[in-house]
Amino acid sequence: MVDISITINDKKVRKDLEDLGRNILPLALRPIHIAAQWIAGQIQKNYLRGPRPERLTVDSSRLIGSISSSAGIEGNEIIGHVGTNVRSDTGFNYPEYWEHRGTKHGGPRPFLQPARDDNRAKWLKIFEKELRVRVEKWLNAKASSTT
Repeated sequence: MVDISITINDKKVRKDLEDLGRNILPLALRPIHIAAQWIAGQIQKNYLRGPRPERLTVDSSRLIGSISSSAGIEGNEIIGHVGTNVRSDTGFNYPEYWEHRGTKHGGPRPFLQPARDDNRAKWLKIFEKELRVRVEKWLNAKASSTT
């Protein structure tokens, strides 16, 4: 193969790339939270309303209303969380029961992991789109501050 190489020796461009590297986690925090919110909505609409026996059909809106999302920076990673901490009136952890065990009433009917895994392409696209918007705004702000 015949080819040429190109390099960027401009100090400002290199500094901007280093700055972007230092700011990427904070820039990605909101996009991962938006993706987690979308997954939470999918769980509420499509994974807790049947059809039986593959999926759980809730008898009340308690579990559906308890699904929440958050995001945070943990070390060098951004992590979105989707889950529930709802309990029955007696303190029984029924979301954990259905997600992992569920043997008394027909086996587990997970709703958290399938919603994440089944929709991976969609929530990744949401994350990428939101991150792209924030990085472009950051780059534009950097460009306008130097002119």
